[in-house]
Amino acid sequence: MTLDQFLQLNEAAQLNALWEARFVSERMDKGLLYTRYRVFDFYIEVCVKDKGCIVFSYFNVEQSPELADA
Repeated sequence: MTLDQFLQLNEAAQLNALWEARFVSERMDKGLLYTRYRVFDFYIEVCVKDKGCIVFSYFNVEQSPELADA
């Protein structure tokens, strides 16, 4: 599955794919927790504050070369 295909899925299907993702890394920045997951050939970064999801970011390996070896 590509990132474009993933983005065309409904929210339930996207969350289901995220459950199958591989954990990559975690970092804290200004009180926010950022967790990265690899899903197929792309990455998802989840930003959490006070146990609630604030935003999801999606990117390909080409857009984030520092993760290529993760």
